[in-house]
Amino acid sequence: MTETSAAEPKLFISYSWTTPEHEAWVLQLAEELTSQGINVLLDKWDLQPGHDANAFMEKMVADPTVTKVLLICDEMYAKKSDGRKGGAGTEAQIITPEIYNHTAQDKFAAVVRERDREGKAFLPVYYKGRIYFDLTDPSTYATEFDKIVRWAWGQQVHVRPAKGQRPSFLEGKTVSGKILSSAAHRRAMDAVRSGSVNAGPAVREYLDIIASGLEDFRVKTEPATRQTFDDVIVASIEEFTPYRNEMIELFAVIAQYAPVPAQTEAIRRFFEKCIPYFDFQGSGNYTEWDFDNYRFIAHELFLYCVGMFLRYEQFTAAQEFLDNEYYWDDRRERDNKRNRCSAPTLPAAA
Repeated sequence: MTETSAAEPKLFISYSWTTPEHEAWVLQLAEELTSQGINVLLDKWDLQPGHDANAFMEKMVADPTVTKVLLICDEMYAKKSDGRKGGAGTEAQIITPEIYNHTAQDKFAAVVRERDREGKAFLPVYYKGRIYFDLTDPSTYATEFDKIVRWAWGQQVHVRPAKGQRPSFLEGKTVSGKILSSAAHRRAMDAVRSGSVNAGPAVREYLDIIASGLEDFRVKTEPATRQTFDDVIVASIEEFTPYRNEMIELFAVIAQYAPVPAQTEAIRRFFEKCIPYFDFQGSGNYTEWDFDNYRFIAHELFLYCVGMFLRYEQFTAAQEFLDNEYYWDDRRERDNKRNRCSAPTLPAAA
């Protein structure tokens, strides 16, 4: 069932009178279920002196108005059910064909109360292989109890999410301002955390994807947008926010698990690859503020990077980020020489 039933659930509890302590435990469970708006049928409440106990249990199991039957399974219950002895045996004869003939049935469900020495749940043979509720562990009792309540009310524990749209990349299309970095980000994060030998290549691969993807965030002053160009810059920065957050996570993981030269060098190389975005590349007209979004993005990433290494007390690495000089090829110069800038001015280089 996928929707909550409007009718009040009517639930019968089947169990074995194993010990007084077990009977008291079942009684408490029945009281807890009753407090959740469930009409619980229990022999101690509904079976009066002079009544036929077997007839009562047979009626409860077969009654179509009883919407749920909860089987409290301990060692004694499982043995009586399998041996067809006592009330549990009588119920087993009724329940068995119901379960085997209706594979999709959800009227009957078992609650495991005990396990054997090997940790296996005590369950009747007819119920083996089916999903059950486990109330053997006090630490998970509340969670399992909630599952029983949802089952009794006909409500799923997990609800299927709404279906999204067909991914655009299946059509061979690209999404403006979208960097397909999530898979590489997960690989890099997992590799760094686990200390994998592939951590270095995974981090470099991810940072290269982000660096090359910055091109998708390029903006340009147009006559139609000149008056609102600030809004265009802010929108571009906001669009980059998910990737900024990815990189902050990566900076934090590297600072915690692998603040080694190979990783800090990969980060330094990334910031070098950001520098060409601070200035005009190519032909045509441009304005100084056409690159403001890149300057802000790189500036913010650099501050977060240093901040994460300081947070995790990697002071030497943080100092290296600040002291190092960052180089890039300025291909507009005739001699194609390598230019440089220092870390504090890196994000603001023009």
